[in-house]
Amino acid sequence: MRYDTNIQSNELFYTDANGREVLERKRNYRSSYNYTVYENVSGNYYPVASRIWIKDNQRQMTILTGRNFFLRIFLNKIF
Repeated sequence: MRYDTNIQSNELFYTDANGREVLERKRNYRSSYNYTVYENVSGNYYPVASRIWIKDNQRQMTILTGRNFFLRIFLNKIF
């Protein structure tokens, strides 16, 4: 399944880590080390326990899941 949007999220998005805690994430960025993009697709899979969302100043798109997934963020598309 693929969701497309024109929300300008500045590559920021939010996922839940364990169904309780929400983490702010940035595409192609790792805070603990210098990340070099070799694989644009496989480097942007993130675990999602129940929800993921992107937002800008006026809008937000949230996807609620019924089970754990690994979702991929690419530009403003969620796979």
